Amino acid sequence: MSTIMMAACWPLQMSATQKIVLVSLADQANDEGVCWPAVGTIAERTCVSERAVQDALKWLESHSALRRERRNQRSTVYIITPRSFTGKTAVTTHYVYRIEHVPSGRFYVGLRSSAGLPEEDDYWGSGVASVWLQKNKADCVRKVLATFPTRREAAEYEAWETQVCISDPLCMNKRVAAGDGGRQAAEALGANPAPANTATAAAAPAPSAPMGAASAPTSPQLPRFDPAAAAPGTVRETKEGTVTEPLQPASPPAVKVKAEQVDEKETALQAACRATWAAYSDAYERRYGAKPVRNASVNAKVKQFVLRIGHDESPAVAEFYVDRVSDSFVVRKVHDVGLLLSGAEGYRTQWTAGSAMTATRAAQADKSQANYDAAAEAMALIRAKRGAAHAG
Repeated sequence: MSTIMMAACWPLQMSATQKIVLVSLADQANDEGVCWPAVGTIAERTCVSERAVQDALKWLESHSALRRERRNQRSTVYIITPRSFTGKTAVTTHYVYRIEHVPSGRFYVGLRSSAGLPEEDDYWGSGVASVWLQKNKADCVRKVLATFPTRREAAEYEAWETQVCISDPLCMNKRVAAGDGGRQAAEALGANPAPANTATAAAAPAPSAPMGAASAPTSPQLPRFDPAAAAPGTVRETKEGTVTEPLQPASPPAVKVKAEQVDEKETALQAACRATWAAYSDAYERRYGAKPVRNASVNAKVKQFVLRIGHDESPAVAEFYVDRVSDSFVVRKVHDVGLLLSGAEGYRTQWTAGSAMTATRAAQADKSQANYDAAAEAMALIRAKRGAAHAG
């Protein structure tokens, strides 16, 4: 049994019979996807007819999910190739998104796992923030910050992104105190939550009302919440009946609200990291025709690179590194971000000079220095001989 082959076969989209036949083969295959069960064995294991097994094998082979090697007087060898499958595949994408309300500048950062493309996923957050964002959806812009193969990597990146943004007063990633049903956060976001513990009272008909009016069907609408009626007050008797006069509310005590300080340094660092990654990614795609991989480890290296080089020069140095540096070792490593970080100061010097240091240029410089040293040594010997001759 190969768990590797089993895991690779489950996302492939096909009929139930075709899927059970493929999974049965994966269950008997090794990690290379090779097995050789008889058709009768497959039919017995999957509880379908041998004819259905033959049809499923034919379909799987036509869609490159497996290959068959027929051998004389021996059972057929099946080689499972799920990566070559030409049909539909259900792939779960884990991505971090940012939703920004353009008029107010408020924004929300979240994590999402979707079976489709992130750009086609109509998801607008969770919790109280999502209610407000859905209400103002027409004025919001949704952007995918990064995608990851695993949810763990996406969660690490979301935690880092939220930690950077949480000091911004416009960030909507705020924790709500338990027990209030989200009312405080909803009020802070401008929503109008329904008041809690609203009592419903049925109005009795007046004594002078006719019997027909009392028996008429009432409106199904619920009565509105009246704060004055629900508030405690003074009860007095009148000719019309009992009337409750609400007490005059006392002036609320003054509450000192401490303004939330924005970490300008952290905000500038975040902007510089994004600009540096954008420059590196664009140059990488121009050179290799594919987007570079981005995960939590890469994000940490980009942040360290920006801190070492500086906010202003980091994007240009990162772009220079991919566009101009053609050292054989760097090219073999496909311009890895780790190499950019390890040689940050050197690449900044090359960017400032406007030329990259290659192995050929380094060899030429070494040869020139050796020639210069040899010439200097020869001149020193000549001067010494002349000095000895004048002394004699």
